[in-house]
Amino acid sequence: MSQTYSLPSGTTTLSAGRTNYNDALGALQTAFSGASAPGTPVQGQFWLDTTKGVLKQYNEDGDAWLPLWDADVGVKHTVITSYQFTLAAASYSSEGTAPVWRVPHNAKIQAAYMTCSAATASSGVSKKWLFSLRNLTEGHDISSADVDTNTAELAANTAKTFALTGGNQLVDSADILAFTIQSVGAPTDLQHHTIAFQIDYTCRE
Repeated sequence: MSQTYSLPSGTTTLSAGRTNYNDALGALQTAFSGASAPGTPVQGQFWLDTTKGVLKQYNEDGDAWLPLWDADVGVKHTVITSYQFTLAAASYSSEGTAPVWRVPHNAKIQAAYMTCSAATASSGVSKKWLFSLRNLTEGHDISSADVDTNTAELAANTAKTFALTGGNQLVDSADILAFTIQSVGAPTDLQHHTIAFQIDYTCRE
């Protein structure tokens, strides 16, 4: 795709002028798309960096390209909330929910994470913590698998990533999302410890 923006001068031939215009219009139409930055940029100019997949704009000082948004998913937003364990592990033998977010507009969940302030030392099918992300309004899980200490222990202040279910990542305006918490057996007691949840999302129509 063209990254050339050079308008014809008074002495440019008709053929060369047509090439100039076609190149300039092509560059504008594709936001100067290319694997490397266009030469001699001007303040305010856009560039779709095809190597990074990011739309960038040349800054007002004329010395740097600023990333604007991910060209594949759009502008990413983040919501963060926390939950503190106030009861002993045995009290979570039945699955509980911690509502965390009323979705402000139609969105797509891009990623979800959890971080615990304490480490777990539980393992095995008989004793573990189960966490998942759920759409309470629609009545289905957004995460396809729990962050499960049977397969990976929780390390203190280390983020764990939820695996998401593709179709369930689409949420509607006013949907209520929650994280579910359940203990199996007698896992590490997390009483008085805090878990932080993070959801990354993009807007959609």
